Amino acid sequence: MKKFTSLVFFILFTSSLFAFTPTIWTLGDGTLGNPYQISNADELAYLAQQVNMGSNYLGIEFILAADIDLVNSPWTPIGNSVSSFSGHFNGDAHVIKNIKIDASASDCQALFGHIYGATISNLGLENGEVKGKTNVAGLVGLAKSSSVITNCYNTLSVSGIEHVGGLVGKADNSIIHQSFNTGSVFATTGEMFKNVGGITGYLRGGTIDECFNSGAIYTDSNFLIGGLAGMAEAGATIVNSYNIGTVSGVATSEAGALVGRFQQETAGTSTITACYFDKQLLPNARCIDSCHFESIAGGSLAINDTAAHNTTDLTNLVGPFGGFVLTPGLYPQNGFWTTSDVAKLAISPITFPVAENVDSVRNAFTVNTDNGVVWSCNNLHAVIVGTAGTIS
Repeated sequence: MKKFTSLVFFILFTSSLFAFTPTIWTLGDGTLGNPYQISNADELAYLAQQVNMGSNYLGIEFILAADIDLVNSPWTPIGNSVSSFSGHFNGDAHVIKNIKIDASASDCQALFGHIYGATISNLGLENGEVKGKTNVAGLVGLAKSSSVITNCYNTLSVSGIEHVGGLVGKADNSIIHQSFNTGSVFATTGEMFKNVGGITGYLRGGTIDECFNSGAIYTDSNFLIGGLAGMAEAGATIVNSYNIGTVSGVATSEAGALVGRFQQETAGTSTITACYFDKQLLPNARCIDSCHFESIAGGSLAINDTAAHNTTDLTNLVGPFGGFVLTPGLYPQNGFWTTSDVAKLAISPITFPVAENVDSVRNAFTVNTDNGVVWSCNNLHAVIVGTAGTIS
């Protein structure tokens, strides 16, 4: 009787997890020279199924062989609070789109819920929504143990309560490199020290390098909120990165254009170097690097070449600026996704007179159409024709 009951429970549990039909891969053997090839949603769901049942695929190679449409069917993350992915996943410049995760009471919610010593590279996420509780993001909920994320982007809207980020919810001793977020990120119903950020909510002893955010980051609670990271601590490093997305909270939020708060729990130094934001898009930003630095045990914060720029200056930087592609008139562009429409749209600026900003436009302005971007405006007092904007 007990065996029958357990079997029925297992079948119901498995079927409730997956809206897809998990299908084993038929191409590749998981080696560097011949990675397992994932070509459709069912094969991706098989990876999620196996990881969530305890297979971490340590050192095993995977490659995405095609764009995948998850058609807004409920997605169960690859990895959870107790099981993690430890392999190497190469998106090979493909896109996974229409991702839907609606699990507001659950932790580790993202395409990959939990990775440990893994690498994820060359992957775009477009269209969709992720709702979770703690460690919530578009790409990875929780990244630990020197995991590396490279050349990835997210456009999904993300919402959660603690450690909420555009790309990674919590990056614990892990690296986020040459990646960007354009999706909105929202955190709610939190207590102080909960955090939300454009790249990651919580950067603990890890690195953000050559990344940018253009998504709106906001909260209705007293969160730590930042354009790149909500909170950074334990020797965190942020370098060659920028934010052009709005950052907004309530009066009790600790909000920073780049980082909400740097904090050192132990002796050591956190560093922010060559990081910028557009002060005309963030006119109410209270500080350049972070609003607060708190040292509990003799730690320190090093700030180097980090400043606010107006739009014209930030779109005409004199390089080099990490691995970014610099084109006069455009924001710095990710060097891997140079032909992506998402990337092209993200770096196309609207330029106001130097004395004005997005909250106070009184005179003519310009928009950039170099990448084929067509602009429109739903404000009855503003008209855009070609590259010229006028106010009536």
